[in-house]
Amino acid sequence: MAGKRFKNNDALFIELQALNTPVANDIVAQLIEIFNLTDNNKIRDKIALMFADLKNEKIVPVLINKINEIKYSGHITTLIYACSEYDCAEWIDFFVTLIIDLDDSSYLEAISVIEGMQKPIILSDKVICVKRLAVYLSSIGTESQKYEDVEGLLELVDKMKTIS
Repeated sequence: MAGKRFKNNDALFIELQALNTPVANDIVAQLIEIFNLTDNNKIRDKIALMFADLKNEKIVPVLINKINEIKYSGHITTLIYACSEYDCAEWIDFFVTLIIDLDDSSYLEAISVIEGMQKPIILSDKVICVKRLAVYLSSIGTESQKYEDVEGLLELVDKMKTIS
């Protein structure tokens, strides 16, 4: 699903941009409400793709809360992808947890979120994430693809710029 865009989402995004700010904000608020309430994975995924296009930083916590809520449902890859359209440096620990906890394509999408981080991360977050990734690496088989993926991520996180 990563990188896939739907024309209907793009058309709605263009319409939202054309609306005046109060109306657009009302629509986004309604989308957030539907996103939070629906049990329909297809509807939630389509809204998440719209969120990815909106570039509204206030949406990231909404996405993260929903990912956390339905973490083991098998339906979070699109939500993680939506996060990859933002700089989620302040949530690096959350994405490291996803990488450690998940073994499906969702962990790969979480890696892409971290790879896209441009802002410096908090030094204590870096120390914690590096340690957690190193401990995790020592607990999985070296022959697995996930080992290689996490090993590369560990090197990346270790080189990330930090703030105090």
